[in-house]
Amino acid sequence: MSNARKFQSMTDAGLEHIARETALRDAVEPRAASVRYDSQNEALILALKNGVVVLIPTQFLQGVKGADPKRIANVQTDARGYGIHFEELNADFSVPGLLAGIFGSEPW
Repeated sequence: MSNARKFQSMTDAGLEHIARETALRDAVEPRAASVRYDSQNEALILALKNGVVVLIPTQFLQGVKGADPKRIANVQTDARGYGIHFEELNADFSVPGLLAGIFGSEPW
């Protein structure tokens, strides 16, 4: 087997392993698939990769409570789904933390 073919086989096997591990983590770890602001309910709608959807009132979120709705709406998940970020508010939250009821720093 040539070195190029050997390298290709290892790469394919490695990618398959990564895909399996990712699917497993998506099913059991609290990771965000998407997040959006629902202005009517003044809440975040956090959709997890395992299919669970959570509504979090923004009044509970440190640095977000009372902010302009247009600024709140500029929310996004990080690439791996472990956190959410409000770009215009300079506020960040971990998805596992939100699900555990951690909405800000300890004094909050």
